[in-house]
Amino acid sequence: MPNNVNNKGYFACVKHHIYCMWLLRPVDLSETPINILHFLLLAFLNTCLIFCAHLIRLICSVNLFKLALNIVSPLYILFGCVFMIVLSMVGGWVYGIFLDEMSLSNSYLVMLSTGYMPYVMLITIIFVDLSGIISICAGIAAEYFLRSSLLKHRAFESKIDKIYFVVVSMLLNVGAYWFIYPLFFVS
Repeated sequence: MPNNVNNKGYFACVKHHIYCMWLLRPVDLSETPINILHFLLLAFLNTCLIFCAHLIRLICSVNLFKLALNIVSPLYILFGCVFMIVLSMVGGWVYGIFLDEMSLSNSYLVMLSTGYMPYVMLITIIFVDLSGIISICAGIAAEYFLRSSLLKHRAFESKIDKIYFVVVSMLLNVGAYWFIYPLFFVS
């Protein structure tokens, strides 16, 4: 299935991009114009998945008070999701500096690469002692997917520019998965 699924609607397009993310296949956005509706739909899906994963974590930890509090007032986890959206916009802006192209597509790809987070939250329920390693591995997978999607049909003028791009990309993704996201999403 090609990456340009315009004719099937926004949901099919976002669903296909999520599928590509899980297969670590680069997403080609040159034929698919990404607009704010794609970004908002992806943000909504990520928020729902993260919220459900957070509630499942609370159920598994038998913390009924926190579970009831989160169902009644889910502000903390939703604040974390808003923070994730803001970080995606900032990350897209940082990548835009390197690629000399400021567009919503960069932020969309950054948001798409955060899709590993709900699954990391669920896997760390079982493997509590390995949560740091799992988070770093998810950050590396997110970095690989994001870098391969951003660099599709692009080339750097010098090798040093590509090295800077890869280092900054790795620091952003691994840092986000290992440090920033657990602040909000791990109870």
